[in-house]
Amino acid sequence: MERQERGIALLLVLFTMLLLSVIGLGMMYSTNMESAINSNYRDKQTALYAALAGLQESRDRIQPATANIVAPTGLPAFVSSGSANVIYIVADSTVNPTDPNNTFFDTEFCQEKVLGMTGTAGVPCTSAPSPPTGTSWYQPLVNHSLSASAPWNLSAPLDLKWIRINLKGNNMTPVATNGNSATSTQVCWDGQNQVLLPGGYTSSCAPNGSVTTITPTNPGSGYTSQPAVTISAPPAGGTQATATASLTTVSTGQVASVTLTTGGTGYTSAPTVTLSGGGGSGATATATIVAPGSPVQAINVTSSGTRCYYSTPPSVSISGGGGTGATATATLVASSSCVYSWNPTASCGSPWKGNTETGITLSGGGGSSFSGTITFHSSGHSITSSSIQDSGTGYTSAPTTAGGGSPNALTASCVVTPNAVVGKLLSSATVTNGGSGYTSFPTITFGTGNGVGTLPTGTVTLGPAASNAGQVTSATVTSPGSGYTSPPTVQFTGGGGSLADAVSALGVTTTVTSFTINNAGSGYTADPTVTIAPPGTGTQATATATIGRGTNYGKVWMLTALAQTKTGARAMAQLEVASPVIGYASDGGFGLLGPNPTIGQMPNSNNFTANGNDANSCGGTAQPPHPAITGYDDPNASPPTNSVQTITNSLPRPDHYIGAGGTPSVQNGYSSLGETMTTPTGLKSLIDSIHAVASTNGTLYGNNPGSIAHGDATHPVVDYVDGDLTGSDGGYGILVVTGTLSWSGDFSWHGMVLVIGDGIANFSGGGGGTITGTMLVAKIWDSHTTKNLLNSLGSPTFSWNGGGSANFGLSYDHCWSDDLMKSIPFTPAPSTKPLRILSLRLLPY
Repeated sequence: MERQERGIALLLVLFTMLLLSVIGLGMMYSTNMESAINSNYRDKQTALYAALAGLQESRDRIQPATANIVAPTGLPAFVSSGSANVIYIVADSTVNPTDPNNTFFDTEFCQEKVLGMTGTAGVPCTSAPSPPTGTSWYQPLVNHSLSASAPWNLSAPLDLKWIRINLKGNNMTPVATNGNSATSTQVCWDGQNQVLLPGGYTSSCAPNGSVTTITPTNPGSGYTSQPAVTISAPPAGGTQATATASLTTVSTGQVASVTLTTGGTGYTSAPTVTLSGGGGSGATATATIVAPGSPVQAINVTSSGTRCYYSTPPSVSISGGGGTGATATATLVASSSCVYSWNPTASCGSPWKGNTETGITLSGGGGSSFSGTITFHSSGHSITSSSIQDSGTGYTSAPTTAGGGSPNALTASCVVTPNAVVGKLLSSATVTNGGSGYTSFPTITFGTGNGVGTLPTGTVTLGPAASNAGQVTSATVTSPGSGYTSPPTVQFTGGGGSLADAVSALGVTTTVTSFTINNAGSGYTADPTVTIAPPGTGTQATATATIGRGTNYGKVWMLTALAQTKTGARAMAQLEVASPVIGYASDGGFGLLGPNPTIGQMPNSNNFTANGNDANSCGGTAQPPHPAITGYDDPNASPPTNSVQTITNSLPRPDHYIGAGGTPSVQNGYSSLGETMTTPTGLKSLIDSIHAVASTNGTLYGNNPGSIAHGDATHPVVDYVDGDLTGSDGGYGILVVTGTLSWSGDFSWHGMVLVIGDGIANFSGGGGGTITGTMLVAKIWDSHTTKNLLNSLGSPTFSWNGGGSANFGLSYDHCWSDDLMKSIPFTPAPSTKPLRILSLRLLPY
């Protein structure tokens, strides 16, 4: 019985052990499963954050002001030359997203409906037509691993594999920008929304600029016919502008010549020439006389000497004798007759070792009397130096045999080869310029050349004295001076003579004074260069061209990144980023740009209206409705501002403010106006550009001018008042007031009224004051007298106290605002702020 119980107990123990083992194995399996799940989750997160890091990297690298990589400037396309419009940044050389056989092939690009590709939503790209054939659609891969010093090349690299950068088209995403996936037009950013590229705009989302003016910067001189004018071509797709130049003949205001009327007598040296009168200054001239004395008539060679010349005759110097200017040239005899040089060689024995042998003679060549010296090497097998004591005579060809010598005469066991070169003796000298003023015989000196022997000698024969000796023969202008309105008087003083007289003449020239634009062109994104053909003789004219400018919308780029861990966890993310709106942007009828504006009384008359709808008085393409009043509230401001609400609360008749949105039409312009129009530096650059035009046009005014130019409907002006302006002015054009603008009565302005600086405008009095175009009030500095820019826009001040029986108010009209600004040369600097993130999505590819 006990034995049976022990058996059962053993079975229970075995069963219990088996059960515990199973439980233990199950727990181990569960633990491994959980660890695997956690590991996979971590890998996926690692890949995701690596992809997100890649997107932020590319966002930073294409920032326009500090670009490390120049972002694509057009939609993806095949290009035959230049840079393609798709950029890949890859982790290393093993990554090639353009190769479908590569592990890290771009499986999303076909979904973007470019380059002839059509992808199926949700299905990765695998083969043709993805990717396109060839390499002309993408730029050379940007390899991280080749940029060791770059901050993105980490010592412990992320699992990022590649980033793609390209501009966005309307139908590149699952939801088209305008709702129509059949349209592939490029997309731009207007500060609030993504919009299709407007008509007349380029792929830079900027106006399709045309040339509006050509201004001479240097009129040039010396033109005899109308020069060709070349205006540089716009980017591909644009139309090149053409123009012709107009010429005018004008006085140079400089002395061009002095003409002698009487030579005078008795001058022994050149007199001083004085030019006086004529309204100018700085002209100078020098006189030339025929000095007393004779010219050199001939040179007689008295001895040809023994100096041997090779082929170049010696120089001839004529000095002394009291005169100047005489020159002459020498001529050698026709046939060779002397030894010019020699380079002897030999190999001799003991008797000549280290010896210097003098009196070496040369025979052959028909000559004689040569004498030379040679020095042998200590071995006797070569000659270390040689010289000529006498070149000899009668050598018509090179001598061939050397002999003689002392102390050891040359023998058959010491044969010296002369290696001689024969030369020529001097034959004659010919006067090339007799000079003048020689009162005694000058000295003749012949050049030494490279030969040896005595130099030639010669004498001079003087000619008869000149008939006009002692007279002034000419006067040469050495400096034309400037500012002369009539020819100055010429006077000769000094020089020992008298009675010389002359008259001066001013120069005339034909200059370029204006241009006629025959074809304004299109597609210019920056002011083109103007090249004016140079004259035959004279100064080339120069000029500058300006193009019409408008709002530069932001460009929208799509950034796509792939990351994959070593375990295969994969993440693809896509970011849409945009550059900001820069340049002039219309604020509608009236803009109070700045936080918490100070608003006094506003019109309470039933006849007053502020209208943001485009009046379009020129009959062009009307702009979309704008707000009647644009306020400014920066959503990032701390503490928050309530400008729009402050403006709204100040309106006694809110229903009289019509335009975009409901009534009252008051909206925040923070996003739509862009960086240029909402920062002190941006607005300062805007009024500086207007200041430059006003300065050129002579319409630049100081504080409280008595009057300003008013222009008319066909000749609008550009007025710039640096300070306050008070009155009841009316006018046409652009008006900038940097201080306080105080208008009263029936003022009327067609155009732009920009109270930018102190940002204070006060309207008062009864009547029918109206502004047709746009008005903007902004405070950008402490005071117009010190002009210390604020860090951000200050609070503007505005009041309109009054009313009238007639209709009055503010009316937006693009013809009198946007169109006028196109004539102002204004190129805003690129934004330094990070590109704006518009959207972020994770992709299943």
